[in-house]
Amino acid sequence: MTDWRPYHRYTGNAARIRGICCCDTYQFLCEGGQYVILRRNSLGDLEETARGCHPRARAVWMQLLLMHAEKCQRGNPKMDLWL
Repeated sequence: MTDWRPYHRYTGNAARIRGICCCDTYQFLCEGGQYVILRRNSLGDLEETARGCHPRARAVWMQLLLMHAEKCQRGNPKMDLWL
């Protein structure tokens, strides 16, 4: 199970998106030399997980993508209301 916390934006350089899942549920970012995965909760607030070095964050990212792909293949992905 992934531990999600409220997102705290890095105050340095702008965040760079490194990946987005198929329906924009998850975003993989690099900010200030750290990597982080973001999602929106049911209230629309950003949450983060796996903040840290690339190998660790990338492993969590791949796990989330695999789980999410299974959900989307079943035809019931949660769509982004802002599209």
